[in-house]
Amino acid sequence: MPIDILDVEQLISDLCDVEQKSIGTDQEAKDAGAWVSLARDAEAGADSYFDPEIKTAYAKHKGLVAEKKGFLERLVAAKDRVRSNLANFIAGGHKVEGWFIKRSFRIVVIDPETVPQEYWTRTIDEARILEWVKQTDGKMGVPGVQVDPVNVLYAGREENGKKKEEPLPAPPPLKQQLQKSLALDDSQAAGLPQIAMKRIRGKNLVEIAWVEGTLWCGFARKEKGREHGVSVYSYKEVPEAEYLKLLHSPFPDRIFQSNIKGKYSCEKWS
Repeated sequence: MPIDILDVEQLISDLCDVEQKSIGTDQEAKDAGAWVSLARDAEAGADSYFDPEIKTAYAKHKGLVAEKKGFLERLVAAKDRVRSNLANFIAGGHKVEGWFIKRSFRIVVIDPETVPQEYWTRTIDEARILEWVKQTDGKMGVPGVQVDPVNVLYAGREENGKKKEEPLPAPPPLKQQLQKSLALDDSQAAGLPQIAMKRIRGKNLVEIAWVEGTLWCGFARKEKGREHGVSVYSYKEVPEAEYLKLLHSPFPDRIFQSNIKGKYSCEKWS
């Protein structure tokens, strides 16, 4: 289902209108968490809408720049030679109507070690400083650098003061799941795909795999509110980037609905 950018725009407007300026109660904290989740959804929607066109435009821009450079390459080289020859001719005491020269200079560093420090420039490796500060838990700084502690929000559960998400159990291999679901014996199951599925944090889409352009999806079958096996579907010619989004997103169901469903050739296996 294509992204409706107007819906995303309205969601952004609504979120900005109800932005929480402060958090002082448990309920306000819970509401803030829900707000952040919706903000992520809005960002994901904007990415899905704009990124393909940005990628296409950037690729076209790079191609046109390279084409233009190649188109003018011989002319630019010839122009530089003619300009140099003409400037040198005028410098020899000749007058050429419509042209004049000014004296300038060109430098070439031949011995960097002898160049005075005042002519050197350097940049500070902030990434290296930050790595050191993290290693020392902010207790040992660097001269000339101010270290300010900040609180970074993560999704998941916390244990002993450190962010820790509950590990997801590894699902059985796809072949084993299909054999059981389809009630096949070993000889009948010989041709089934042997793929290791990965568990993800979806409510409906609960496990996935990506092999040579095919996205494998396992959707939870539920009875009386409890998961009871999975229904397996495959989607052909899905970019690996979409698989990675599903794998790492805390909201894979929404990404599947917006980026995968109805957009790729689908086959049901069980």
